[in-house]
Amino acid sequence: MMHGNANLAELIGSRICHDLISPIGAIQNGLELISLTGDADSSPEMELISESCAHANARIRFFRIAFGSSGSGQSLSVNEAQSVISGMYAGDRLSADWTLSEPAPREEVQLALLALLCMDRALLRGGNVQISRSNGEWHLAATGPQIRVDPAIWKVLRGSVSASDIRPADVQFPLLAVRAADQGRDINWRETEETIDIRF
Repeated sequence: MMHGNANLAELIGSRICHDLISPIGAIQNGLELISLTGDADSSPEMELISESCAHANARIRFFRIAFGSSGSGQSLSVNEAQSVISGMYAGDRLSADWTLSEPAPREEVQLALLALLCMDRALLRGGNVQISRSNGEWHLAATGPQIRVDPAIWKVLRGSVSASDIRPADVQFPLLAVRAADQGRDINWRETEETIDIRF
């Protein structure tokens, strides 16, 4: 039943992201046209609107891959993956580096982005995450000044506890576990006071 729920959740996520990205893009285009006509100066208000639209657009692009339907046979280029991640965390306490040099299957990229969101929950004061892939194995290595892993939530990645009591902010944990299992992958993680690793 959990797999069916995950499929439905991904379809809902894809639909929401698809319907939201068009009006946000239209607002961005409108702001660009206003700036070209010279009818608006670079006031703090206009800059705030522009920055907010850009950030919303970046988050939707990220969530569309992480929570949307991954499709089959699709891949994500290095530039696109880097753009999605850098846009999501622009100006944030967390930074992430996509170190892959070749395109990657979209369904695997989905796992990487979900794992990144899991790490984000543990990096309380921010940090850096290095994302790599070698011989089909993914490795996310994070460092930060304060790392706190909630065992009750992280055990979901190993399928050892029910996901029924998961809060909305932690939905990436059960979804990562389900999608990794679909691909025949095990999620392995370990943490210290200032580092946390995820491999699958």
